[in-house]
Amino acid sequence: MKSNRVAILMMIMLGFVQILEIEAKLPCPILCSLSCLVSEKPYALCFIECLVTCEIPLGASNCARSCGVNKSITIDIDARGNVTNVVDSCLQKCLK
Repeated sequence: MKSNRVAILMMIMLGFVQILEIEAKLPCPILCSLSCLVSEKPYALCFIECLVTCEIPLGASNCARSCGVNKSITIDIDARGNVTNVVDSCLQKCLK
């Protein structure tokens, strides 16, 4: 029984560590601005070209991940329908 509790606790801790690791990365616009400071090109042109090459912003995926984790802590698990409603409303806020 104790081994099950330890396994569940480790899974929860690893989930939080993964989220914190993703959040620690600098967003693409900041990386672009830093790299364009030392570039030979004009700053505005360099910055725009760099932003075009950026992938989907981490903020969108981080919002969904952190929202699900943060909301799940405060939910009453006994109420079956409320869990999906809280996560869905949170995801709708992230998509705006």
